[in-house]
Amino acid sequence: MTRLVTIPEAAEAVTDGSYLGMVSGMPPMALLREVVRRGVRDLRLVVVTSGGLQADFLIGAGCVHSLESSAMSLGEEGFAPNFRRAFVEGRIQSLETT
Repeated sequence: MTRLVTIPEAAEAVTDGSYLGMVSGMPPMALLREVVRRGVRDLRLVVVTSGGLQADFLIGAGCVHSLESSAMSLGEEGFAPNFRRAFVEGRIQSLETT
């Protein structure tokens, strides 16, 4: 049986070191803001097909340890700046999965 939960209740399931799967183009930003607010760290993101706003937001907030995706882009806005900065500085691991 399906049970609806509030956003804070759903965010409680995301703890330090969790694997978090996302579908590109469908960013649940209210949930992600709650995860950031709670100070969750060391997330391992798995994004299908490519990462975008939602992944870059979590990376910029310092929540992400690693990212598994085929690409990172903000579409017509260009390359994802938080991802690029964190990757170049060695703060996250990136696993390319094409």
